[in-house]
Amino acid sequence: MKVFEVAKREISRGIVVKCPQIALAPNEVRLKIESFSLTANNVSYALAGDSLKYWDFFPASQADHGRVPVMGIATVVASLCEHIQVGERVWGWFPMADEIIALPADIKSSGWVDSHPMRGANAPIYRHYERIPSGFDYSHYEHALKGLFTTSWLLASWWRSESFMGANTVYVTSASSKTALALAHALRDDPVRLVGVTSPSNVEFVTATGCYHQVVTYEDELGLSSDSLVADFAGRIDWVDQLAETNPERLKWASLIGATHGTPTTRGQVVPERTQFFFAPMEFERLKNEIGGAALAMAVVTALREFSSWFESRLTLTLIDDLAQLTVYFDSLVKGRVAPSTLLIVQPSGASD
Repeated sequence: MKVFEVAKREISRGIVVKCPQIALAPNEVRLKIESFSLTANNVSYALAGDSLKYWDFFPASQADHGRVPVMGIATVVASLCEHIQVGERVWGWFPMADEIIALPADIKSSGWVDSHPMRGANAPIYRHYERIPSGFDYSHYEHALKGLFTTSWLLASWWRSESFMGANTVYVTSASSKTALALAHALRDDPVRLVGVTSPSNVEFVTATGCYHQVVTYEDELGLSSDSLVADFAGRIDWVDQLAETNPERLKWASLIGATHGTPTTRGQVVPERTQFFFAPMEFERLKNEIGGAALAMAVVTALREFSSWFESRLTLTLIDDLAQLTVYFDSLVKGRVAPSTLLIVQPSGASD
């Protein structure tokens, strides 16, 4: 087994670690990881590795290293679980590796949960593996965008359930990121005005997407002239607080989601009671209880395919077939050197012996 790990205190520095293959215990399965996407979201997971426990998903080979979670597709290549057959394919969370061992539980036709003791503290949504039906497949774009799209789709769902807290304007930071664009796409038919906030170098790209009614930069002087929401994908709580200071009562809620620009936080300072971390699994469970798991899965897939179809022509696909190349690509992601129009897909089988 080969796995990519980063230094927890300097996440741009990564190495490929070779680990001995472990024999399966009763009821375990071995999953060969076919492919996974690599986006700014994964940088956010690394930056929040301690505070949001992402390092606990897949423990690393040594204490000062971390395995950054990614989302992708894997195939069962060995099974000691009578309900899981060799050849089955799943979509879910993985380390940046060529394989993992899982202990399936709560097995249904739609998927199962990894009950391995080392993952017991993770929310169920992070341990769930969706079974991909025979004859069905996700495109590179669909499986790469599925995880980040689902987060944004769930945020849009929660805001709708709260009638947007009475707001009519939504500010979206890191507006060029795929997660931000997914939110803008999900809200395209809602009665809110979308303002994309981005770096000067990305203004042209963000404007060209047509997702936002207005595009501004972090340096622009802004004031809250209408009741507003903020989706902060950048980890720019300083910017959120600065915006709130112009008219605190106008900021109805700020959902903190990512950290593409820096260290994440879970609460703002100006209006802390209305500036808080968005925990997608809670909204997922609320919707599942409200409409049922099957209906929720269908709604997400339908919306995902619409978004992927729209976004595909705006993206340049880059395939990475060796885990060793991640030392360069992940460093570039951390340092903001990957163009927002680039979609990175890693196919780690090339790293297997």
